[in-house]
Amino acid sequence: MYYILSDKKIESSGGRFTRTQAYQKWDTNKYNEEEKAMLLRLLLKDKFDICYELTDEKDVFITPLLLPADKPAKKWDYETNLQFRYQYGFIPHGLFSRLIVKLHEKIDSEQHWKTGVRLKDIVDDKEVRAEVQQYNDPEENQPVIDIKISGDKNGCKQMLAFIRSAVDKLHKDFRNISAREFVACNCETCIERMKNGDKPSFYEFEKLQKKILNRSYYEECENSNYKPVNIGLILNDIIVENAANENRDSQLLKQLKEIGMSLTQITNYSQGGNATANSTSSSSSNATATSTVTINIQTILGEIQSLKEDFEDERKLLQKSMNDDEIDVTIRDIEKAEVALKEIEAAQSQNQQPAPKSANRLKRFIDDLSDEESTLHKGLKLLRKGKDYGVTLAETYNKVAENIGLPLVPPFALDVIKKL
Repeated sequence: MYYILSDKKIESSGGRFTRTQAYQKWDTNKYNEEEKAMLLRLLLKDKFDICYELTDEKDVFITPLLLPADKPAKKWDYETNLQFRYQYGFIPHGLFSRLIVKLHEKIDSEQHWKTGVRLKDIVDDKEVRAEVQQYNDPEENQPVIDIKISGDKNGCKQMLAFIRSAVDKLHKDFRNISAREFVACNCETCIERMKNGDKPSFYEFEKLQKKILNRSYYEECENSNYKPVNIGLILNDIIVENAANENRDSQLLKQLKEIGMSLTQITNYSQGGNATANSTSSSSSNATATSTVTINIQTILGEIQSLKEDFEDERKLLQKSMNDDEIDVTIRDIEKAEVALKEIEAAQSQNQQPAPKSANRLKRFIDDLSDEESTLHKGLKLLRKGKDYGVTLAETYNKVAENIGLPLVPPFALDVIKKL
């Protein structure tokens, strides 16, 4: 049945063929009419995803495997309002052509090529468009499937949900596929970058979920000088709450509900939901300073909690150079630092200086990041994301330290951490 894909006429027609052409091709195999109809059905969506029938031309089909390599002459000239991407270790052959088949019902006037497709839909009487492309990101040096969407907020969310559902279905058909999801930052700086066709900051979707479930609600945007960005605002742009069908995001929403939270509450947290309306300008300024320290403490807390999980999850990797006692001691040190941070946060909320015991415990933990003899430093060298943890913890700690009277991590120690 795959003989159809080797037809030069179909290839020269940009992957376009008719039912008659397919049947004629299979005549040489002496298939009867019923068998030919069955073979063509197998080539369609949700079977082998080899081709799809055009909605406005009966018995005319497109096979994306034979689409031209070049982009259409018409450029993507729509304002990008949302961006999402999948990053792969490698992309299996045929995955993207199958994705085009799964998305075909929303393809905009045959705007597709071998490694890209443009979509169009109407949501709430408003137009929404998307461009989905496979390419190798030169900065990451890894293959990605990049998704750009133009439209209002709800339209963008609905379009992204449609695309992610199609990708998720495909991933289930490929064993051992390694794909990580990334969400574009939606701070003012990154929104402007997207509108101008520049690359925004990206955050790993799984990490954002872990952070908010651990009550850490902020990320820092590299493009805006590391200003804090509320995770609720980021996720609220991509997750469809009260979706008609269960999806992977439904599990996150359930978990948030179990701890008495919602995306709306997390979003309001960044907008001063607990602030008093009649504050004076002086108290407002103090509240802002306190809020900034609290944000940074929550960032450290989120990193520490994720670090503890990775020490536990990657124990086999750590055992190459550390024994179980060293790993367990390090995990306990991480837990002590977590307790110390929570005590410092509680003191900060009362406009009090942290207890010396809490401050000293946190400082010892931070010092261990650059101490090459410490088990924490040794563990970070082995963890896959060890350097990222070390740098983020040290740099964010410095932002807290300068506001609550703790000594900073000196430049030479930061250099040691950056060489992990």
